[in-house]
Amino acid sequence: MQLRLQHKPSNESDGLSSILHKPLAFPDGRPASHAGSWYTASGSQLKAQLERNLAAVKPIDELDYYPPIDSCKALIGPHAGYSYSGPAAAWAYAAIPVHKIKRVFLLGPSHHHYLNKIALSKCTKYATPLGDIPIDTETLKKLKQTGLFDTMDLDIDSDEHSLEMHLPYIRLIFQDSSDLSLVPLLVGNVSENSAAEYAEVFQEYWEDDETFWVISSDFCHWGTRFNHTPYYPNPPPIVNPVPPAEGVGSAAASPTLPPKLINISRATPADQLETPIWQSIQYMDHEAMDILRNGGKEGTGKEFRKYLRRTGVRIACRAEYLGQTAGPDTGAHHTNAHLIPEYDLWQEPHLGISSDTRSVYQKKGDPLGNSLCAL
Repeated sequence: MQLRLQHKPSNESDGLSSILHKPLAFPDGRPASHAGSWYTASGSQLKAQLERNLAAVKPIDELDYYPPIDSCKALIGPHAGYSYSGPAAAWAYAAIPVHKIKRVFLLGPSHHHYLNKIALSKCTKYATPLGDIPIDTETLKKLKQTGLFDTMDLDIDSDEHSLEMHLPYIRLIFQDSSDLSLVPLLVGNVSENSAAEYAEVFQEYWEDDETFWVISSDFCHWGTRFNHTPYYPNPPPIVNPVPPAEGVGSAAASPTLPPKLINISRATPADQLETPIWQSIQYMDHEAMDILRNGGKEGTGKEFRKYLRRTGVRIACRAEYLGQTAGPDTGAHHTNAHLIPEYDLWQEPHLGISSDTRSVYQKKGDPLGNSLCAL
C-alpha cells in the first residue's frame, strides 16, 4: 500500500539524544511544516474546506449526538492528511462546547523519535495557515517541575504530524476566543505505571471546566507492514455503530465473550475468509470505542488493557487512552469523549474498508496489504 502522503524520513537512532533534559526555554514558534503536503497551505482554501466539513455534521439520534455538547470533555480524532481524515475529524470537533473552553490539551503519539515519556514543546506559539495558537507556557513549566516530562527540540516538534493535523481545526473552532491557549504533549512508549503517574498529574486539569482534551490517534493499524493481521471470521453485529451506516448491523448488547479471533497471512486461501477483512477491522475498532466511552469509570482501564493484550491491536497513541483510564478507577471523573469516524464503506473485492477519512487502503489483489483504519 502506498499512502498518498508526504512523510519526512524518520531518524529514530538519534531520537533519545534529541530529547533534552533541561529547564524549559521558549525561544520561538513552531512552523506549519506539513502545510502544502498533508493539507493546503492556503488559509482561505483551508478555512473553506474545514467549514464545509463542519457544515456536513448533523445530529445522530441513535447516538444521542447533538453538537455542540456541553458535557463533552475530550475527543479522539484522526491525524491523517485532510483529504482522508478531514471530514471525519469534523464530527468530533463539532461536539466541543467552545463557549466555555480557554485551554486545550493536545496529546499526539511520537512517530519519528523514540521516547518513553511525554515530551513538552519549547515553543511559545504554533503556526497554522489560519493564524497562530499561543502556548500555555506557564502550564508547561508546571508540568516540567513534576520531573515526569521531557522536552523536545524544534526539529522533533516540527517533524511530528500527529499534533499539527489538529491545529487548523482548533484555530478555526476557537477563532473568536482571544484567550485560548494550547498545551501540546508528545506521547512516547509510556508504561502502565507511568501512565498512572501522568493521570494523577493531569487530574487537576481534567477537573477544570475551562480545559478541553484532544487525543490524536489513527486507531487500528492493520496489515503485514505492521505485523498485525488478526481476523474475526464471524464478528457479531456491532453495538452502537458510529455513526449508523447502511448495511452495518447493530446489536442491543455486546456479546458476553469476544468472538473467535485468528491470525491470517498471505497464505490464507481467499475462500477461507468468511467475512470481508474490512468488516473484521471495523468490529475490532468498535470494541475499543465501546470501552473508551466509559473512560474514568471503574474497571475501564483494566478492560482496555485486556483488549490490547487480546487483540494485539496497533492503536496510535494508546498510551494516551491508558493515561485517561489509569489510576484507581473510582469513577470520579467521566470521559464524555465522542467517537465519530463516520464509516463510508467501499465493498469492492480486496479493497478493504475505506472510512470517510480515506485512510484504510489495500492494493487490489492484495487483501493482506497494509491498511490503516483511522478514527
